[in-house]
Amino acid sequence: MAGHGPITDLFELDHGLSVPVVAPSGAATRGFGGHVAAIGLAAAYATVAADKRVHHAHVEFLRPTTAGRITRATVHDTSDGRTLARRVVEVGHPGEKPAAVAFATFLRRDPAGLDYQPGPITPPPTIDDTEVVHTSPVMVRAVPQPNGSALQKVWIRPRVVPLADDPRLHDCALLFASDLTVLWTTLTVHGRDLDERHSALATTSHSVWFHRDVDLGSWLLYDQEAVSTTHGLGQASGRMWTASGDLAATVMQVGTLGR
Repeated sequence: MAGHGPITDLFELDHGLSVPVVAPSGAATRGFGGHVAAIGLAAAYATVAADKRVHHAHVEFLRPTTAGRITRATVHDTSDGRTLARRVVEVGHPGEKPAAVAFATFLRRDPAGLDYQPGPITPPPTIDDTEVVHTSPVMVRAVPQPNGSALQKVWIRPRVVPLADDPRLHDCALLFASDLTVLWTTLTVHGRDLDERHSALATTSHSVWFHRDVDLGSWLLYDQEAVSTTHGLGQASGRMWTASGDLAATVMQVGTLGR
């Protein structure tokens, strides 16, 4: 997530948000989908009561954005209940059709509610068992897997830390980071080289369920698995864990899978 100030520092507050979209890496010209999604969530957050936090965000990617160009989010209020609020956000370059549509549900949390999570990975892989596969703006360290594996485990966090102490900013940063690497498993399960990922993979939809508060200044273990590849599409799932074993988020992503 670009910048380190509180979430309100990101806004031109007129029910929208305008920021330049970033490239996925290097000199690429296509904007990064995780950044587009985070822009949509940040804009929606600006219109929601302070006692609610995001529970679920789903993004449909309609067309690519261009790195370096201003990207604007327009928020549509859809419902505001005592417990839940919902927003629809259109994200794209000004004067053009939306590049993405985001649907977000916000929850007024019940601290006395029932609490359950599955057991964490045992034992969790250590940082020493990983190799650096991505460095900016998010650090990714992957646990080596055998050729043809449908599984992938990576440690992930923003490159520059700490982030400001605003939980909404950490939610947006988690959404940003969750778009990285998860679809790679739809290549590796076929024994294909990850050098193909920029040309072979393009996200069409991305969903994240936010379960527990998380500090994005610390490493998260992102446990990923290919679910299915068929008819030119790949689907993968992921779980994001804190180092202490708390389930922070569940992720599901679908994308095109080139031959």
